[in-house]
Amino acid sequence: MPVSFGDFNKSNQDLFKGFCTKKSTTTFTAKSDNQTVKTELAKKSGSVAGYLKLTRNFDFSKFNFGLNVKATSGGGLEVEETLSKLPVEGVTLKFKNSEGVGCCDCISTQVEYADDNANCSLDFAKCNCTKSGHENHKINFAATFQYENFTFGGMFKASELKADEKKFSHSGGLGYSGDNYWLYAFGKDMKDITVGYNHTFEKKTNFGVELCHFKAEDKDDELTVGANHKIDDDNSFKGKYNSSGVLAFAYSTKFAKQVGGTVGINLDMNDSSKAANVGWGLDFKF
Repeated sequence: MPVSFGDFNKSNQDLFKGFCTKKSTTTFTAKSDNQTVKTELAKKSGSVAGYLKLTRNFDFSKFNFGLNVKATSGGGLEVEETLSKLPVEGVTLKFKNSEGVGCCDCISTQVEYADDNANCSLDFAKCNCTKSGHENHKINFAATFQYENFTFGGMFKASELKADEKKFSHSGGLGYSGDNYWLYAFGKDMKDITVGYNHTFEKKTNFGVELCHFKAEDKDDELTVGANHKIDDDNSFKGKYNSSGVLAFAYSTKFAKQVGGTVGINLDMNDSSKAANVGWGLDFKF
């Protein structure tokens, strides 16, 4: 099955995050056969926020029903229902309702279809957003197709802003996969273009590079390079640098079978007067 269009650069995006420098977190996760309970507390800019998330799967004779409920410390609630393994093979239905999460309250319905050579989705969303410039109604269609080692696809989105202004956008992309690497390029509205490369060496070292070109004159192009090295089963080290001058490192380890931790540091190489930003993360799994 080809990657979805929104996941063209997921391998690099996953590599470039997880440094814990934007916020320090403590996470507790408890799993059983059909359900997961996860809670996270995060400290950012002196304030503490968090969420509690429950995931539960129900297997029936003709379909599978998944339920995700997320409650935030700020009073927000997000509920997502998923219907999969339907009589029509490859089709998945998703329904999502969120209130008080972010700046918008939204209701959305998504239809997905996936097989060995295609990955398509159609998304309808209605939002009540008070923030200027944000979309209140939108229709999004995305599709990717795979032929041998090539993956190609695109996305079309039609939306309505709060001031009854219509907005249309389209994107297209092409990727090529080898045994241990993924090469991709995609563009939005024939303006912004992103190209990237991700390679895994001997299942221990993951390297990635991504270049984003922006047509807008007030936005500089951005190059990001990162790598993660797995020292052993319990320890890993990662780093990244981007052209805006941000250099970051993180070290992750397992203290015990059910306890892991990460410490990260972020440096601004363009301004030596700025103090290093240090963060940490603790992860408890039961």
